[in-house]
Amino acid sequence: MHVIISMGNNPGIVVCTYLCMCLILLTGMGCSSSRAHEFPVGWVVRPAEPYPHWAERLRFQVNDTLRFKYNKDSDTVAVVNSGDYAQCSAGNPLVQLAGGNSVFKFDRSGPFFFITGNKSNCAQGQKLIIVVLAVRSPPPPPPVAAAPAPAPAPTGRNAPPKEGSSGGGGGGGSPHTPSAAVAVAPASSRWAVVVVPMVSGLVFSMGFGLN
Repeated sequence: MHVIISMGNNPGIVVCTYLCMCLILLTGMGCSSSRAHEFPVGWVVRPAEPYPHWAERLRFQVNDTLRFKYNKDSDTVAVVNSGDYAQCSAGNPLVQLAGGNSVFKFDRSGPFFFITGNKSNCAQGQKLIIVVLAVRSPPPPPPVAAAPAPAPAPTGRNAPPKEGSSGGGGGGGSPHTPSAAVAVAPASSRWAVVVVPMVSGLVFSMGFGLN
């Protein structure tokens, strides 16, 4: 199928259309990869394409199926282990298919071994190995990074100065613990004033007369 799209000379339309087509194609590919497929197998002694070459060029996944078509009066399909496959021994099959039109479903990944119930035909190449691809699980989510630990509080010489303190040996103390000061009027005055600082910077003053 060919699709012809006329977009004119507008580069914006060209880019937008190209991106939309890519999205459609990728969506279709993703959907097709997760859908089970049925593969027809003409079960004969000399197929048009040798079974090993046919199996190598295809990709088989879990839940895909093989549909075997064969002569129901003279042939069967046996699913066997690797040892019986090499010996063309169908006497102890894992699964026996008969009837001329049989379907086998892949229920796991790994190799599957098929041989005909006719040992002479098996020796001539009527046998098949299918390797089913492993199921891919989604990657685990990335680990969540732990929050960094808080920095330790400074101690000793690295501690910051307290509020209200001054450096260089200068004088003011903390505003919450002011130093008491008493002021007395000179001897010539008949009044004296006592100033008493209170907590949080409040000052209380009291005056009294001198005799």
